[in-house]
Amino acid sequence: PIPNNTVNIIPNLSITFFRSGHTFGSSMIYFKCKEYTLLYTGDMDYVENDFNRQYDVPYNLHVDYLIIDGSNFFDDDYKGVNFNSIKDKIKKRRPGDEVEYYAREEKAIFYALTIAPKIDNAVFIYPNSMKWYLNILMEQQYEVFIKNKVMLDAKTLVREKNLVNIRFTPVKNKYSINERLSLHITRGDIITFIENFFENYPDKIYIGHYYLPNNFDNYIPIENGVLLRMGENHD
Repeated sequence: PIPNNTVNIIPNLSITFFRSGHTFGSSMIYFKCKEYTLLYTGDMDYVENDFNRQYDVPYNLHVDYLIIDGSNFFDDDYKGVNFNSIKDKIKKRRPGDEVEYYAREEKAIFYALTIAPKIDNAVFIYPNSMKWYLNILMEQQYEVFIKNKVMLDAKTLVREKNLVNIRFTPVKNKYSINERLSLHITRGDIITFIENFFENYPDKIYIGHYYLPNNFDNYIPIENGVLLRMGENHD
C-alpha cells in the first residue's frame, strides 16, 4: 500500500485508498486490522490505455474478505459505447435535430471523451449545469474537453450543414443500454482481478450492485470451484 494513502483510525486498524477507475476521484477502501483484512471496491473498472478508467492496487495484496462491484457480472461482452448504434441514431434523425443522451455529470464526461474522437461529424455538448464539476476537474488538470469537439452549452451554436450536435442531458428519462457508457468491470475482469492481484484467495467474496436475472439462486461458481455470494440486486 502507498503510505500517503493510508490512514490509521485506531491502534491496529488502518484504511488505505486505491483508485477504482469508476469515475474521477473514486476509490477502493482497504481495511486492515490484527484479525483480518477487507477490500471494499464498490464500483470499479479497468480499460486498457485509459488511465482515468483503471483501478490501481498493489500486487500481492492480502485480502481475507472481498466486496466487489458486480454490475456487469452477467453481461461479460458489454463494456463501453455501441458506436454503430450511435451512428444509426444520427442517420435516422430528422434534419436539424440533435441527438440526446441521458448521463449524470461524471458519466457525461466519459461519454464525450470516449465517443468524440470516433464520430467525425459531431459536436458534443455538456449542459451548463456541469460547469462547477468541470471547473473542479480542470483545476486538478484533467483534460475534459477535446478541441473543437466538446463544449459547454451555449444559446447559439455554429451549425454547419453536415455537423451533428450530440447533447448530454441530466434530466432523468428512459434510455437504452446503447445510450449509456458502462463504467464497471465485467465477469472476466472480476475473475482476473481476484486471481492476479491478491497474495491469497479471499476466504469470502461478496458481489453486489448487479442486475439479478430470473431464476438465479444467489450463488455462482467460478474458477477453481469457489462459489461467489451475490448481494441484493438493483435497477
